[in-house]
Order: sequence, then structure tokens, then C-alpha cells
Amino acid sequence: MFRQLITNLDRASGGRLRRTADRAELPAYAGPVVSLCGGRAEAAGIEEFTVLQPVRAVRLDDERQRAFLARQTAVPNVDGAFQTEEAFRATLREVTFDPHSGAVWAADGALVLDSIKNAGRLKHVAATPIAPGTLAGAYSSIAGPISGNVFHWFIESLPRLHSLSSYPEPITLLMPDGLPADRRQQLAACLPPDVTVRFIPANRRVRVERFVLPSFLTTQWDFAYPPHNHLAHVRDRLIGAAGLPPRLVPGERIYILRDRARVRRVINEAAVVELLQTRGFRPYRLEELPFADQVRLFRDAEMVIAPHGAGLANLLFAPPVPVLEFASRAVTPVYFFLTLALGQEYRYLYPLELVDNEPLPGPSDGPLYSAARDLDLTVDLDALRAIVDEWS
Repeated sequence: MFRQLITNLDRASGGRLRRTADRAELPAYAGPVVSLCGGRAEAAGIEEFTVLQPVRAVRLDDERQRAFLARQTAVPNVDGAFQTEEAFRATLREVTFDPHSGAVWAADGALVLDSIKNAGRLKHVAATPIAPGTLAGAYSSIAGPISGNVFHWFIESLPRLHSLSSYPEPITLLMPDGLPADRRQQLAACLPPDVTVRFIPANRRVRVERFVLPSFLTTQWDFAYPPHNHLAHVRDRLIGAAGLPPRLVPGERIYILRDRARVRRVINEAAVVELLQTRGFRPYRLEELPFADQVRLFRDAEMVIAPHGAGLANLLFAPPVPVLEFASRAVTPVYFFLTLALGQEYRYLYPLELVDNEPLPGPSDGPLYSAARDLDLTVDLDALRAIVDEWS
């Protein structure tokens, strides 16, 4: 069945799956690697290791949520339950830091895997020169090669700053000097007390006397169930920085368009919009809205419907409202876990193109997963109507 699925997906993607599979992989980092996750203080020069959020089990009672959890393959689960990851903060002495990849090398030359999230990102670690000298004092960073993506910036990068809030001395945050102006403003809004920013060239590593490493809140692909206080730190700071008027009650029903996207477009989007407008929804293109307006839109939302995409990272600013995601032909549970963490009601619709009992590729399936995730999709209008009417 999987072999036939590969053939079908390659045909549906216009051969993109085959071309992706044939593309040469980037050379992977081949040096020594060490991990601190789980409190294994194996790296040289560890001065402090503090667990900020211990591992815990989360059990789901809702049958729809349990069915979705069981079908995805990114996060291990048993009988409707999954396990969160440990969040920690570690201080290391005599560190080398790469502002492009976010990689940290311990005093013995081993790359600390926790600094880049997981082994899948070793491909972003390149050989770059080291600046002369050593920076004295305590430093940290939330830099990474894909933090330019909306989801990775808001949900993966900025929440790590909260782990620095309780550090007992001032910290200088090292960030690449190519960080765009809007990201700099958002970063400034989320800085904890006693943390300042220093921008440095992205193409040169630096040696630092002490490095404070805030762990990623998940290492399992991008499917996070982040600690609520880390998310609240970013949400509250960015809403405050947006200078919004008081929240409107009742809020607005919103649909996020993807008609200008390169992938994952909704084939029958005109019919979807027509149906939703009869139920009080208004369509938006997030790329046309200034950031403050996006924050306001989601903060004031009553219901949110959207195809899978980075724009749903704005759910960070929404209250506990119903969320319906048009899923793809791959299991992409990013917003399933995010809505759980935010206390929002999550529903999903698989596309009409999905054959009953067809295997759903997961991230470990590589090019097959990427191709299936990015195919255009057709929404089941009857199912959509039923869900919205149930909510109403």
C-alpha cells in the first residue's frame, strides 16, 4: 500500500516527490556531539543545570483528539496519552558559539546537540572562522537558521527567553546582525529583565567565557506542547507591545486564505469562503496585515478556520476559542499540540483526496512526508458546514 501511495503522491505533486528524493543532501556535521537532555551532564565545563519544567504525562479524554493523536507518528503515544519533554537551563564555561546555526561547542570541542534542537539540524552547522579573543561575562542566544519562519520564531525561538527570566545575573543575548527590523522589535518586547542584546556577524563564531543555554521546549520535530508559562510570556509581551485597545466581545469569526501560497492551496476555496460567509466568517490574507493587526485579529477571534500553514502560529494570541484546521495528506500535528497547550478546542478536516485507511506519512518518511504535506487540497463542504453549525 505504501508503494502505491508513493506513486500516487508523486503523480499528484507533478514529480516533486521524485525530484526531492533525488536531490543531494547537505553534508552533515561529522564532529563529536554531546547531549544534556535528561540531566546528563556529559559536556565539559558545565557550571549549572536547572530543570525548569519536568517531564509529565498528558492524557486526552476527547475521542476526536485521541483519534488524531493515535494517527500521527511524530510524537509517541499510548492509549490517548503522550509525554512532554523536559525544559532546562544550563550554564557552560569556555564555549564557542555559532550565531548562524545557534550551535554551541563545549570546552572539549563537542557540539552540544541541545543548542540546535536535534540531530536533524546538524546539516545547518557549517565551518566558519572564529573571531579572535574571548567575550567576558555571561551570554546566551535563541538564534537558529530557520527562525525566520513565523512559526519557528513565535513558538520555538521567543519562548526560550522565558527560561532566562530567573537567572541571577545580567545576560547578553547574542543574535545575528541580519535579523530583520520587525524581528528585532519583537525580540526587544520579549526580553526578560537584565537581558540585553548584542548583534554580531552571522558568519563568524565567537568564544565566550560563560554561555547560558535555554533548552528548546521540544526536540521532536516541530510538534510542541510547550510549557504554558513560556507561551504566556511571549503572548503577553507582544500583545502589550502592539498597543491594542480593549478586546471586543463578541469577537470575529475568521478564515485565513492561502490563495497566494505556493503550496497547500485550497482547490475549492471560493466555495469554502462563500459557505463560511453565510455563517458570519470573514476571510483574511495575513500577509497583507501589519503585525499589530494580526495580533488584534487573533486576540479578538471568536472562531478560527484555516488550512495548515505558518499563519496559525498567531493562535498564540487567541483566547480559548474553537479552531478548525484543514489538514493535509500527511500527519502534521503542529497546531494540534499548540492548541492543547493553549486550551483551545481543536478540530480538523482531512482533504477529500485522502483515501479511507490510506497511510499518512510522518516526518520520518522524509521526501514522502514533505510532498504529501504540501499538496493542494479539496475541503469537504458538507463536513465543514456540520462543524461550523455545531459550534454555532
